[in-house]
Amino acid sequence: MKYIAGLLIPFYILCGNVNPELISAESQKWTAGISSGGSGVNYKIILKLNSSNTNFDVLWTGNEKLEIKVNKYGSKPGIQETPEKGDTVVITATRRILPDYKQTEEKEKISIPEFQGEGLIEYHVGNKSKGLVIEKFEEKKPLKYQ
Repeated sequence: MKYIAGLLIPFYILCGNVNPELISAESQKWTAGISSGGSGVNYKIILKLNSSNTNFDVLWTGNEKLEIKVNKYGSKPGIQETPEKGDTVVITATRRILPDYKQTEEKEKISIPEFQGEGLIEYHVGNKSKGLVIEKFEEKKPLKYQ
């Protein structure tokens, strides 16, 4: 039995958990300075990577599928760096709500994944699809642009 445990511990250390570790998740409502500008919610999620080949796809909040931007924590704006194992990454997304008269796009019919919590990040580690549930977003003070 000790022999088997001795083999499994190094295996776990080598293969271990490849899922990213959630450090923080926050949301911030905003309102545009003009009525036709609409309103929305900004999302910011900080994760620590446990694998070099992690690719993030989308953020789900309720039944909304949001495009995301992924940057290494502390990288200069506009500079794309490939995150590696052990790096901290920042994922940002925005949900924009336009006034009814400005809503011109028809929403595509999409399959909404089932999850418990306020958000879900879909991602891949290698060729395996995965999801990271965000139980709750910490709400920041709303922004009112002038």
